Formats: sequence, structure tokens, C-alpha cells
Amino acid sequence: MAPVLVGREGLLAGERIPIVDTRVTFGRNAGNTVVIASPSVSRFHAEIVFDQDEGYVLRDCGSSNGTQVNGEEVEARLLQPGDEITIGDQEFRFEVADAM
Repeated sequence: MAPVLVGREGLLAGERIPIVDTRVTFGRNAGNTVVIASPSVSRFHAEIVFDQDEGYVLRDCGSSNGTQVNGEEVEARLLQPGDEITIGDQEFRFEVADAM
């Protein structure tokens, strides 16, 4: 089963966003996979990229307000189940269902 981001706070609170592509982008621009219409979010803010060897990697795309994982500002970070991601004023939790 594909990992999901669960919106915890902000405009997408309560939303479940499956990570089904090898690249998922976040930002205000309509061309992003996940559009976050907030002034604290850059047009092209961050992305999650699937790497066959490493797993799911979150990368900041040079955003104005930065991207955080578990309260720590990051440029790139390998995501682990339960990680809390902050993009602008939006918070997500990265969840991975156990394989059955």
C-alpha cells in the first residue's frame, strides 16, 4: 500500500494524500501535485521523491520559509513513518501502512 500524508493543521487538515507517484510536489502554483493556497508557502516549495535504494526523500525547493521535519529545518531528509512535516503553515504526518 502506498504511503500517505495526513493533513494535521492548515488548509489541508484532515485530508489524506496518497504518495503514488515517484515525485510529489508542494506549493502555491497550480502545477504542483499538492496545491497549498497559503501566503506562507512558496510557489514551488518542496517535493517528495521516491528513490529505489533509499525510500521517500523530502526536499526543500529553495522556499522562502523553509521546510521542517519533526521541528527541524531540512534541505533534504529521508522520511520515516510518523515524521511530522511542516510546509509553511501546513502540517502533515507521513504514514506507511504495514504490508499484509
